[in-house]
Amino acid sequence: MLQKCPECGQYRYPPGETCPYCLSSNLEWEIVNGWGNVFSWVVFHQVYHRTFADDIPYTVVLIELDQGVRMISSLIDCRMEDIRIGLPVEVVFDDITNEISLPRFRPRTV
Repeated sequence: MLQKCPECGQYRYPPGETCPYCLSSNLEWEIVNGWGNVFSWVVFHQVYHRTFADDIPYTVVLIELDQGVRMISSLIDCRMEDIRIGLPVEVVFDDITNEISLPRFRPRTV
């Protein structure tokens, strides 16, 4: 789901209390398909935080969803050499705890 302003029709991410386009405080949530494309990416080869030490090297991707918003995430089920700008992706959710799920992306086959 993404926040959408019913006044101007713009989607926004991250969610907020005020639309950055028209300043409306009207909020709606809309179910979206979770599809997008890789806008950019970076490969980390150095440990910047010990939590990710076992994952080196790993990628961080900037995804542009079909609704126009961009979000930073990780890409799964994809070799680093296959990542490219424009790669079609779809969201999958990684349940970290019973209360927390992280959106990740994988290459879209459809």
